[in-house]
Amino acid sequence: MKTATDRSWSGILQLMALAEALKTYCSVVSVYPAGSSRTRQIASTNYKRHRRIFVRTTRRPKKREQDVLDQSIVYHQVSCQGLAFRGYKDDSDSNFVQLLKLRSSDDPRIRTWMKRTKDFTSPELQNEFLKVMSNEILRKQIKQIQQAQFFTTMADETVDSSNKEQLVICLRWVDVDFEPHEIFFGMYHIDNTEASTIFNAIKDVFQRFNLSFDRIRGQCYDMAASMARSKSGVAFRIKSIEKRAVYMHCCGHVLNLACNDTIRGCRTKQNAQENTREITKLIKLSPRRDTIFKKIKNALEHSDSPGIRILCPTRWTVRAEALYSIIENYDVLQEVWVREESLEYVKEQEMRSRIRGVALYMQTFDFLFGSIVGETILRNCDNLSKALQKESVTAAEGKEMATLTVQTLQTTSMRNDEQFALFWEKAIKKQHDLKINEPQLPRKKRIPKRLDDGSQPYNPVSVEETNRKYYFEALDLAVNCIKDRIEQPGYALYSNLENLLAKAISGQTYDTELNFVCNFYTTYISRRDLEAQLETLKIDLNVQMRHL
Repeated sequence: MKTATDRSWSGILQLMALAEALKTYCSVVSVYPAGSSRTRQIASTNYKRHRRIFVRTTRRPKKREQDVLDQSIVYHQVSCQGLAFRGYKDDSDSNFVQLLKLRSSDDPRIRTWMKRTKDFTSPELQNEFLKVMSNEILRKQIKQIQQAQFFTTMADETVDSSNKEQLVICLRWVDVDFEPHEIFFGMYHIDNTEASTIFNAIKDVFQRFNLSFDRIRGQCYDMAASMARSKSGVAFRIKSIEKRAVYMHCCGHVLNLACNDTIRGCRTKQNAQENTREITKLIKLSPRRDTIFKKIKNALEHSDSPGIRILCPTRWTVRAEALYSIIENYDVLQEVWVREESLEYVKEQEMRSRIRGVALYMQTFDFLFGSIVGETILRNCDNLSKALQKESVTAAEGKEMATLTVQTLQTTSMRNDEQFALFWEKAIKKQHDLKINEPQLPRKKRIPKRLDDGSQPYNPVSVEETNRKYYFEALDLAVNCIKDRIEQPGYALYSNLENLLAKAISGQTYDTELNFVCNFYTTYISRRDLEAQLETLKIDLNVQMRHL
């Protein structure tokens, strides 16, 4: 049996779902008399979906309903800013209550209402309000996706702070103006990361939002076995239902893996990267050392140099910035280590060893050279990563940007003896300015007897020749890793589709792209119908451009 509060709340839920319509209706009533023919005409024309409610409310809203509407604005503000609703001990110090009190300071009606009732500020009803708002947002987004007809599904799994597996689901689609959109559907708890579990979770979400697998034209996941396994992964299961759902590995994640391969494959860069991570942790995770660093930086008049950036393994665009911050603050860091080693209150042996270790390694030329080489190469990769993560980037544009980055690393702009000579000159000048140890030749290695055929191994005769080898080796490794990772079967189809549209609109010949697309979709596409539609699209867009 429903109580008076339950009956009141069930009526308020409808009002909350129609908050936006109610605001518009109130503005109409303020201009035209309540119940007039003009009021009913506007309500009938623009709000047919809510006709019953407007017929029942051809008057100004009741005072209690208006109070709840004012409260909904507070819900909207707190939720959009990502603030916590609950307080530390009780709800009296929560963000929600404090914001209501702030609004009541200039609105006596809200102040009176807060003293009169507590029904609509309880945690249970706060969750109900948020649920109504979130469902309304999802309904609007689903409507947009259904109007677009086709979409791409994106998913990834992660572990939250409570040690539970959460599946993140997003959808991407293109509207009638060829503008791409991406929406976040939510995080869904799953028991494990097996392919069947993830597939069933995606299937359940699609069923609840009335979406069909037949509308999927693209899939974007990482290269985990549960996602990309050729015979039983999530991509394979969806493609067995809809063959046109082309799978492609996330471009940003691909580039991150390529950078990791490059770092692991080059000893000089790997050592510099590992010690950079240790240095950033020693400075940024210690308030005392961070304060000492800032004081020395100001004393040495390095106000223009950047602060120390933490080298985070999960952030794909900070590697170059972290290395650059070390290079620009090299002398400041050296002074920090000198003071730290002389301080008596650094008594932990492990901490003393860590500080002494990075201080000694920063005195070597290998660390400076590896940091400069890594910053130079990773700067190009980080810029590419930022571009690939933009929502508006298309597959063809992503492939073209990756190709340009590869060409920059392997052509005459970086990979030649003249460029290395300039690079080496700057590195030596930096070494003299910082008073770092002179570069040394590596120790000559003996060939194992089982591999020794009597020939003399080649050993570099100068440190410049040795470091030239490391420089070119790092460039070649970066180029090969990006090429190997970025080449995907799905790229070919997406690139041909985009080039087909672009060439058709610009009046260029598109026979190659058209043949590729028709061969892929086989019976799903009629070549003659597609050619006629492309001509119509060209004329339509030209007409629209003339009217702009």
